Amino acid sequence: MTILERFDKIEALKTAGETTFSFEKLERVQVDTDYEAVLINDWVIIPIQVASFYDRNLQWIDLKKEDETFLGYLYLTNKIKLEDSINALALEELLQIMHIYEHQSLNEILQQDYLLIQENNFSEYVTKFYNSAPLWGNFFHLNKDISLPKAIAKNEIIAISNLSLNQTTYHQSAAIRAIQQPFVFERFLKKYHLLELLFDYQFVKGLFNKNIDTELKDIVGLVQTYGKGTYISRLTAIVKEYCTNFSKLENVLSNLRNYPNQIENILFKYGKESNPVDEDFNVFYSVVNQANGFVLEEIKGLKKITQIKVESSNIKYAEQQANQQLSYQKFLHEFTAYCIYRIRSSVAHHKVGEYVITNSDEDFMIYFAEPLIDGVLIQCFQSTPTT
Repeated sequence: MTILERFDKIEALKTAGETTFSFEKLERVQVDTDYEAVLINDWVIIPIQVASFYDRNLQWIDLKKEDETFLGYLYLTNKIKLEDSINALALEELLQIMHIYEHQSLNEILQQDYLLIQENNFSEYVTKFYNSAPLWGNFFHLNKDISLPKAIAKNEIIAISNLSLNQTTYHQSAAIRAIQQPFVFERFLKKYHLLELLFDYQFVKGLFNKNIDTELKDIVGLVQTYGKGTYISRLTAIVKEYCTNFSKLENVLSNLRNYPNQIENILFKYGKESNPVDEDFNVFYSVVNQANGFVLEEIKGLKKITQIKVESSNIKYAEQQANQQLSYQKFLHEFTAYCIYRIRSSVAHHKVGEYVITNSDEDFMIYFAEPLIDGVLIQCFQSTPTT
């Protein structure tokens, strides 16, 4: 409901006498649609969203300038009814006004956080403080220009057996931090951190599995290889070792065809030398944009896929067919790792020479990028023993 619709309803309730609120207290009501704000009496009320780490038992927070001059209040809802509130008497009228603003009733639970600015401070607040609130106040204003996280509709959730996050004490906490992120962009980065934890875990586990007396050369080789490794090489190694269910990878990669703009920019235009695709974007997209999706039958014409050069009746056909399958599986591993690596770079690095992921790419992140990294993580943690 917009502010104008909200207050049209208030006026209708007032006329019908269907509210217990004393409307004599509403000396002035004005609406500012630019800031989704409403002036009631001497207070400007602005809906906001406050960072989750604030203690909501402290409902009223004074807002002051650097010189300690009072500007107003932040109200943090703890979702209790007005009649159960124990706020200071001086703020009761403001609470009543906010209930009328949100619900047109005093009997509902406030759902929203609010910023309450004294009218004579509002102009200065808009000029000096409004846009920078996320930096100094850890909250933002819910106006028409704000893009909130897109909700993901699920009809069912599949519980997957044989998963373990007990590799180290960091894995469980890292997984919890990942799913607490409301925006898919930050969730993706946190989930990538889970893969990074596997880099070092697998390296150290490999060292412990060696006998220093009889396998010293192997240990030295592991250390040298790890030291020379790049992020993409380590990620590819993890994907190659654990992601053996190729149909799962194919199912997710098939969704690439729905996002040609992101494919071209992230993987090709701003791509890196580690791109396993030898073709240009147009050729690659024409191959993956097929009815059957990302499967060998559709992409076998790519240069990285070994070609079968004999007839099916030839004695060498089975051998070449096996080689083609192996080259396809190798390509799947490399391309999966490359996609995850490039998406991670585009989300994490806002700089010249890098494709910058924005809110316009949210569907791509939700319906392709996140399912891809989720699928890889599930295969990794299904396969990784805890001892």
